[in-house]
Amino acid sequence: GFYDLQLSTTPTFSSIAVSESNLSATTTNVAGLSTTNTYYWRVRAGNDYGSSFWTSPRALLSAADTASAGPGGAADTTLSFASYVYVRALFQGLSEGVGQKQTPVVVELRTGDSLHNSTLVERTTTMSDDDGWSVARFSEDVEQGQYWLVVRHSGHVYLGSSSKVELGGSGFVMYNFSDSESKSAGDATTLINGEWWTLSGDLNQDGDVTAYDLNGLLRPNFGTYNPGSVPE
Repeated sequence: GFYDLQLSTTPTFSSIAVSESNLSATTTNVAGLSTTNTYYWRVRAGNDYGSSFWTSPRALLSAADTASAGPGGAADTTLSFASYVYVRALFQGLSEGVGQKQTPVVVELRTGDSLHNSTLVERTTTMSDDDGWSVARFSEDVEQGQYWLVVRHSGHVYLGSSSKVELGGSGFVMYNFSDSESKSAGDATTLINGEWWTLSGDLNQDGDVTAYDLNGLLRPNFGTYNPGSVPE
């Protein structure tokens, strides 16, 4: 996987001041910034399947606020995207034949000895593209370490990672729930056309969403979490 980075002096990115592609690390040094300008930056993640949406712009303030000026009033600064998570999740019923409809998702980082007894650290809402990939940006207050990864979408059971992910390491976090049944905890996915899709609220696939789906299937398998995008 990789990151693409853009800097602009406008939040609409109508003009691009810096553009870097195929970054493999979670930090990069940007040279030659004006100490009198305010900059905005955004990233997107990609792999062999394509690239995600650009993240929302983040203000860098001025280069003078973040680095020492060099020759000619230019400055260098180091940007970090160690708090970004690149995740893929497909949702049953949203298929458009190939891939799925673009849709908002909630992504969470949780801590604890097990996913079922975990504590929420931070959640963020992002947009999933038509291939199921999304970039979740967490605050820089989140400490580096290992976390359970949870994805929620309205009308579907939540997806919890079967193992913890490492946030803030030398490479960015990429987690694909759709390439293996073993990637998600419990029985949250079903195999469709060679990929694992997140189950809708109809867990036993009988055509109706009933109390049995929630109390008889969801809670015994996934603890006490509520399905969908309404978190506890």
